[in-house]
Amino acid sequence: MGKVAPGGTVRRIGDGLIVARRPALASTVMISAIVLILATSVSAFVHTVPACGGESPIDRALRRDRNDHGFRQVMQGGDYDDGSPLYRALHDDRDDEETSFHRVLYGGDSASAALYKTLVFSTSDVSADARYSKLGIRYAPLNGIDASGPLVATTFSAGSYRYRKTGRRFINGLSASVVLAAGYQIVRPRYGAALLAGPAADYRTLVDRDPGNQDVGFRATAHVVADLWAKPLRNVLTTFYARGEGRYGDWYAKAFTGYDIGDSLFLGPELAYTSEGNWTEHQLGLSLVGLPARRYRAKVTAGIGANSDHRSSRFLSVALWRRF
Repeated sequence: MGKVAPGGTVRRIGDGLIVARRPALASTVMISAIVLILATSVSAFVHTVPACGGESPIDRALRRDRNDHGFRQVMQGGDYDDGSPLYRALHDDRDDEETSFHRVLYGGDSASAALYKTLVFSTSDVSADARYSKLGIRYAPLNGIDASGPLVATTFSAGSYRYRKTGRRFINGLSASVVLAAGYQIVRPRYGAALLAGPAADYRTLVDRDPGNQDVGFRATAHVVADLWAKPLRNVLTTFYARGEGRYGDWYAKAFTGYDIGDSLFLGPELAYTSEGNWTEHQLGLSLVGLPARRYRAKVTAGIGANSDHRSSRFLSVALWRRF
């Protein structure tokens, strides 16, 4: 029996009669055309039919983006404009403000917020009249540390201070304090607030003799902390922090507003006020928030201050924080 031509078909007719033949060229062309038309129709349907009865992402993007240059970039396979509606529709329709905001405050991505329950932070403050360091921990027992839910916290601080007695004579002292607090925080994509309260204890001693100063030794009191933050505009970060103690009416507050200068770094002014009995101090500085420091994030503030002793001096403050 002769060979069957390539591409042919074999059919059996009756008992043992075999017929070999090639398929009709017209039929092959017709089948290929039908497959191509169906594939094109399905692709067009997927990209143009609105999802769930709404306008499709592509139609919405093309309707909103009328820039000819941007349209040519898309059609020619060039780079997209990061801020264009078409870029967001083709890549990721989410608002990235939340991710950027959490990356600044906690040093990570909000997508993994549930994996982190602990925030460790430390601050160091240096000025002509005081040198203090603080170490603190915040823990979220039920949710992530940057999600809404209850909080527990503890802080330990220690340092040295001085105040003017008479003329050029200064009195130097040492102090240390421990705070235990519990509260609740609310976190949203563009704002958040936390309120904590609990007992506190500190110990102060004088290096130099001052019989008239009775603010020494051990003292226990109540402690309240308020933390607020917001992004009123896409590139603007605002924070406010305040703490107070009930026994002597001591309190401290600071407010910061910064502009995103790139890579989630916010630069702007910070104003602080301290009141301890009859002594007060004002500080005005320039802060840079969100500096990457290995696995930590950092905030650096430098400026000038003036107190009720009629003294003005420069100060420097450095803060570090990290989630676990």
